[in-house]
Amino acid sequence: MALKSTNPMFNKFDHSGSNEYAVEYKTATILGISIKTIILILVIFASFGLFMFLLNTFPTIALVLWVASPILIILCSIFGYVFPKVSSIFSIIYAASWGILLGLITLSLNEAFPGIGYIASLGTMLIFIVMLLLYTNKKIRVTNTFIKIFASFGITIFITWIAVFIIGLISPSFMEQLSSSWPLMLLVSVVLLAYGALCLVMDFNRAYLIVSSNAPKHYEWVAAFGLLVSLIWIYIQLLRLLALILGRRK
Repeated sequence: MALKSTNPMFNKFDHSGSNEYAVEYKTATILGISIKTIILILVIFASFGLFMFLLNTFPTIALVLWVASPILIILCSIFGYVFPKVSSIFSIIYAASWGILLGLITLSLNEAFPGIGYIASLGTMLIFIVMLLLYTNKKIRVTNTFIKIFASFGITIFITWIAVFIIGLISPSFMEQLSSSWPLMLLVSVVLLAYGALCLVMDFNRAYLIVSSNAPKHYEWVAAFGLLVSLIWIYIQLLRLLALILGRRK
């Protein structure tokens, strides 16, 4: 039974339990994936620290990096999947680029809501641990039914986003009314956060399939890359949710 993840970084593996790769070399392990995921997270912090240093010493270079970050994120998302043998390079560049953007976003929000970055980081870690425990203890099983429901969930979110975007272009006042509705924005944030949490379950399962299929060692970077995508999504949604809640209290 082939199980597919909604995270594009894991869709390379659609052969559940099949030993597609000969064990003639080092193969991917859970420990290896874990270590590389931690490395990418550290890269995020390090890149923002370096960016702030450049901002104070070489502002022109910092500005170029800031402008280039979104482009690099898109390119690395594509090439990191297409060329898995060099996924380590693209995943590190991806993490470094997001480090700049996430750092600036967090820094900006922290001015209005002190400590929001710490809370979002702890929340992301807690969600990761809870979903991992649910998956490893088989409280949540990645079955075909689960995948179909989850895929429908994702498609519904995407179609809704496209529809809102188009209507917003036609009627800007619609977007203003939509964004001014606090209960609706809160609901949207919760839904997107829940979707990100479920993405982790799919990604845990895909990482397991990478290991069980005896994939080459470099696929550990592919797995870590995919997990990082989900973790960043969750962190961003937590920032949005916390900003809504804390902003309401002010």
